[in-house]
Amino acid sequence: MSALAVSFACRLTRTRESLSVEYAVTNTGKSRIGLFNQITRFHIDGTFDVSCNTVYIELDGSSLVAGKLALPVPPGLRMNSYAPPYTSLVLPGQTFREQVQIAIPVRVMQPFRRAMLSGQVVPDKPTEATRLHFQIGAFGLQDDVQLVAENPAWPALLQAFPPGVAVARQQVLTQDMPLDPPVRVLDYRAVPWP
Repeated sequence: MSALAVSFACRLTRTRESLSVEYAVTNTGKSRIGLFNQITRFHIDGTFDVSCNTVYIELDGSSLVAGKLALPVPPGLRMNSYAPPYTSLVLPGQTFREQVQIAIPVRVMQPFRRAMLSGQVVPDKPTEATRLHFQIGAFGLQDDVQLVAENPAWPALLQAFPPGVAVARQQVLTQDMPLDPPVRVLDYRAVPWP
């Protein structure tokens, strides 16, 4: 798999209440690229919405890993199917920009890790993070992958089809930034069922 011709830049600002990450992905090549950056959140009535502030959040030691990407399925996790996030299209020469707000204390939100834990899982275990790894999943678009607008209420949501090809082609763009002072994080805690 050849490396994508992209530039990736992030700028972190923070207040007492939130981390704000403004990122830009510039397509410096001659081919179209897709970004797995449109993560949906489902409501109890079956409807869903998309917010630029929805990101997967995980802890790796004292590093906070936050991003929008097709999550790798961990070994041992059994799933019927996996639908990656919706996609934004970036044409050659274009720059995609977005700003993400993450509330403090930061709550871990990594569905595959949660699924691997036994018991009732709640993100309320206090800890701290000293670094932020911000990630965006990007993939090259060729003739074997199409972007389809399948939701009439959300015409800007593009689904990569077939999804497996796009996910296999994903390259993760990462920016590492210090968190000084450290940020409060609420990690997962698994409570055994009686």
